[in-house]
Amino acid sequence: MVKIEINCKDGYAAREYTRDDGTLAYFLKGPNSVSNDQGEVGRYDVRGRYAGKFKTAVGARKRFGVLDGNKAEEYSKITITTPDGVNVYIGDLDEGQMSTQERITLGMCINNATHLTAAQMDSENAPQKLVNSIYDLADALFAEYKARYMD
Repeated sequence: MVKIEINCKDGYAAREYTRDDGTLAYFLKGPNSVSNDQGEVGRYDVRGRYAGKFKTAVGARKRFGVLDGNKAEEYSKITITTPDGVNVYIGDLDEGQMSTQERITLGMCINNATHLTAAQMDSENAPQKLVNSIYDLADALFAEYKARYMD
């Protein structure tokens, strides 16, 4: 028997499913805020016809899937570790991403920071530092906007 380790965060669970044709899959369950009415978020196939694939449960309230990139471990709700040591991180695909409103607001902050910084250009404020000072000011403007209006 293959040893597969499943680590679930609070409120999440995994149930093993096997078939005679060699299929090995895990049905993943989660809290009502993310799952469908049956408590399912999806299914991940380890072995079989769809090995390595994740299928989101029909009616799930959040879009779950296999996460990759440098934030995968941070945002994962369920981690499947295969016998060869490969980690598969499963979680909300949209978590940690800016909404359209936030992206528009950040763009406006960058535009304003560019105008303010360009107005202060002189020989001492060299262009080498221009980009950093624009983004530092944009970050400060965006943080202030979020503190005042997004909480």
